[in-house]
Amino acid sequence: FQNNHHKLPNRVNFGVKWDGLNGKLLLTSAIFRTEKTNARTPGLPGEPATVLDGKQRVDGFEIGATGRLTEDWQVIASYTYLDSEVVESNTPAELGNRLGNVPDHSGSLWTLYTLPQGVEIGGGVRYVGTRYTNVANTRRIDDYWVADATLGYDFNPRTTLRLNVFNIFDERYIDQVGGGRVFLHRGLERL
Repeated sequence: FQNNHHKLPNRVNFGVKWDGLNGKLLLTSAIFRTEKTNARTPGLPGEPATVLDGKQRVDGFEIGATGRLTEDWQVIASYTYLDSEVVESNTPAELGNRLGNVPDHSGSLWTLYTLPQGVEIGGGVRYVGTRYTNVANTRRIDDYWVADATLGYDFNPRTTLRLNVFNIFDERYIDQVGGGRVFLHRGLERL
């Protein structure tokens, strides 16, 4: 690269949390902005193929809740919104586009219930919104939902045996992309 110095992104965030109802409910929230200068962008004529002259920005917020509905029943929920944008690029068509592999919406909902004798059962869903695989926004990955489950047993306060089942409905989805290419593979399969 012509411009070889890397700079860490600038981050600004503000968050709050509230722990109430005698420890039975924890609420969290944060808003943030991350700006990255020296982002990769195609070089102009006479420059190397890729230079570090771009600028990218992500604005977003996240909220979460963890609570005990009863002494034995716990619920955990979270949601994140990300508004990503190419702010500066040597390719004018990329300006204003979303960043690659950054979903606009994501979230999860999980519940755990403790049965007598230390047996714990639980399950939940995860959601990842639509994403593009490149900053040209020409290749899009669809959103997906995945459900997981768990079964555990506490032998004592320091030892737990746990069985996790991921993707219990054997959903087909694309989990990861990178390097401007899409690597197609199935997400985690159920046992």
